[in-house]
Amino acid sequence: MMSSPPDHARLREQLAAAGQEHIYTFYHTLATAERDRLDAQVASLDWSLIQELVETLVKRPRPCVRPGTLEPAPYFSHHPADRETEEKYRLARRRGEELLRQGKVAAFVVAGGQGTRLGCPGPKGTLRSRRCAESRFSNASLNSFGRGNHAAAAPRLFTL
Repeated sequence: MMSSPPDHARLREQLAAAGQEHIYTFYHTLATAERDRLDAQVASLDWSLIQELVETLVKRPRPCVRPGTLEPAPYFSHHPADRETEEKYRLARRRGEELLRQGKVAAFVVAGGQGTRLGCPGPKGTLRSRRCAESRFSNASLNSFGRGNHAAAAPRLFTL
């Protein structure tokens, strides 16, 4: 059973109520099939939820509460400072490549910052993640990740 197309006039009213009527600014320039697709997309959205999220996350966001002490994470310099560190790096690289070949490596990509756009109450490192099976982002990451001798291995990717 085919569903009937959404009522365009009702959709315009919903958009106006949500302050999003600009979405239809160029509606009159679209072909019939494009108008139908746009109406279907507009109809598929929960405009009351969108309004609520704009109110609570954009217009009146809660303050981000940071932990009492916030220090930079420890790190290792890209260039080893001495022979001992150079040997540790060499061994770590060899072990990493071995783990890649075995498919036992996880890659976790997070941009810098405190995660305010995500509504995070602290550093992004405190957010729970979800495993992603496949996405355009993970495919691109896998392609760039597997360019060495370890190309046959597929690292496991996680995203926020």
